[in-house]
Amino acid sequence: MVWGIENSRELYGLKGVLNNQLFDINEKGELVVKIKGKALSIAELLKKYGLPGANIRILPWIGEMIDYIAGLFLKSIKEKNYRGSFRPVYPLKVNHHELVLKSIKKYGEKYSWGWEAGTLPELYKALSIKTDGLLVVDGVKDARGLKRIAENKEAYGEAIIDIESIREARLLEEIRKHIGDKIWIGFRIRPMFRGESIWSSSSGLSSKFGLPLSSIYKIIEKQPWIKNKVIMLHFHYGSQIVARDALKKMFTEMINTYTVLKEKYLPNLRYIDTGGGLAFDYESTLSGSLYSPDYTFREYVETMLKIFKEHIEEHGILPPDIVFESGRAIVAPHRISVAKVIDIRPYISESRTEIELVEKIHSSKTIKELSEIARESENIINRLLSFTENIDMKRRELLEGMIEAIYEEIPKKAKEIYMMDRNNALKELAENTRTGRPLYRYLTSPSRRYVLSFSLFNILPDNVILNQYFQVIPCSMLDRRPDVLATISDITCDSMGEVSEFISKLPEGFDDIFTEEDNRLLGIPGKRVILRGIPLHLPRENEEYYVAFLHTGAYQDPLAMGHNMLEGYPEIIIDENSDNELIIRYDDNAKDHYPQ
Repeated sequence: MVWGIENSRELYGLKGVLNNQLFDINEKGELVVKIKGKALSIAELLKKYGLPGANIRILPWIGEMIDYIAGLFLKSIKEKNYRGSFRPVYPLKVNHHELVLKSIKKYGEKYSWGWEAGTLPELYKALSIKTDGLLVVDGVKDARGLKRIAENKEAYGEAIIDIESIREARLLEEIRKHIGDKIWIGFRIRPMFRGESIWSSSSGLSSKFGLPLSSIYKIIEKQPWIKNKVIMLHFHYGSQIVARDALKKMFTEMINTYTVLKEKYLPNLRYIDTGGGLAFDYESTLSGSLYSPDYTFREYVETMLKIFKEHIEEHGILPPDIVFESGRAIVAPHRISVAKVIDIRPYISESRTEIELVEKIHSSKTIKELSEIARESENIINRLLSFTENIDMKRRELLEGMIEAIYEEIPKKAKEIYMMDRNNALKELAENTRTGRPLYRYLTSPSRRYVLSFSLFNILPDNVILNQYFQVIPCSMLDRRPDVLATISDITCDSMGEVSEFISKLPEGFDDIFTEEDNRLLGIPGKRVILRGIPLHLPRENEEYYVAFLHTGAYQDPLAMGHNMLEGYPEIIIDENSDNELIIRYDDNAKDHYPQ
């Protein structure tokens, strides 16, 4: 079987709805980024500046995502004859890097893109970047911040101050006489429904955010002037809501709550802030997993507008304007983190011990038989490892070699069985690719450890904090079949500094499903499989080999840690000038902290 570029596109998720627009593989087998009709090789960029690694920041992609999201809303509003408008704001918490904010200001101006601020520093930053759009202010507030809003009315089109407690309602009394016609009030609502995501605990009736209805009624009763200044309801169901069915429940609850409060208590309501929740497909699989929604951006927009329009028509009231604040979708793609491989090490051992069990592995005729031998092998290894406290060096060497032999021979035999009878072998492999199955562990385990010149804590802190998944892809050799599955280790003195999970979803008909060198499984066609190592190549002698982590532009900049004193990372910034010509510049940000 001949491996080609198309195989790599499928394996590494470059055929996905978004990735297909941003990335490709050139005829040399190099990963390229597509910008303004040009294709730039990531590996060549790193080599040009002699870097051990870098964050590549592609600012025009922020503009493309802004145009894409705005275009979906504006088109759907027109097609559905929805009479409300699109009012976007960018939440500064997602990424407040100066270049990011300048790009949102630049590309979002034509849509009156505004700001959402949840802390005092974010509020002060938002007020310093003037917009004719909305300024939405939430989070815990004090009198200083509220007065600053009143003193800087030229910095926004309208400001909406979200009330999240009775205390904050009282604070508004201090600036009541300064509110005028540019400052309004929103109620952040504590929803009943809890969406499924990593952050689902932040929604529902016990949520950290928002007011229960009982508190809203108390505020209206004690400060009746407020009800005529409330123009927005703000909802939060947690970031990354991955299920389409959950969206329907969310949007239905939003519009039901809006309708009741507008008809009975808040006559000037005209905005719904749908909060976060729009899930970004970090896997590029649309699988409905924790890191991949089962819907597209388009389906999110159309589902929202359909539910809102149908409900409003039933009640005969004007539809709400939609405040959209999903910043992850706007900025996640713009940053790619790249690091060079500086060392390749064996995962277990560099030698093997010939044992009788290997002959038993060789004698198996089907994947089912091999699965039973894998279970037996695992039991034997576990027993032997339980008696290592007094083991001498000779026996330790033999034990290392025995384990290595088993990890080598089981995948090798599985590949051999598959090559002889693909249809039956594939069915039996599919039954064994479940977490907890011994054969699954052997087939998807790494055989190498690749050490990269980066700090996971600095570049991808969400991987450490939340086990957030980021797509990993080699920057070269993509015209070749991957040689091995490997764990990626960073250079920190910390056992958490490793990446070892790769999510594979090969299409039906994909038949080249094993690596070249260590015979590990690359996936099962038509099935989502979690591999315990990253498919990588063995670079040729003196060849520089880079690995890229995609879509690292949301939250990773503000969360970056200085673990092991590894602060900063080199940056390659791709921008465009007033003539729409690409400009590439290099920022030497702590280059000498990382091994070459």
